[in-house]
Amino acid sequence: MRHFRSIVRLIILAGAISPMFSQSPAPGIKNVFWQPNELQQGSVAFITVELERVPLRVTGKWIGKDLAFFKSDNPKIWYALAGADLETQPGTYD
Repeated sequence: MRHFRSIVRLIILAGAISPMFSQSPAPGIKNVFWQPNELQQGSVAFITVELERVPLRVTGKWIGKDLAFFKSDNPKIWYALAGADLETQPGTYD
């Protein structure tokens, strides 16, 4: 699951951006970071989203599953935990 960047594009920022996405980063997203950089089956990813403005909530999808984001002390920075199931085949996911 080395191509995690395509998954991150699926993040939907309710109240902060338009619900439509293009191939370029969505408006309103300043930065997206995740750890670890390279994922494997069974890995857990810690996702950080930095936004241009303060949203009411942040939601997203990870390989077809809903993500729950929680805000940090900085209201423009939100976090989520996501897991790569053991059954998920390595590859790129849109």
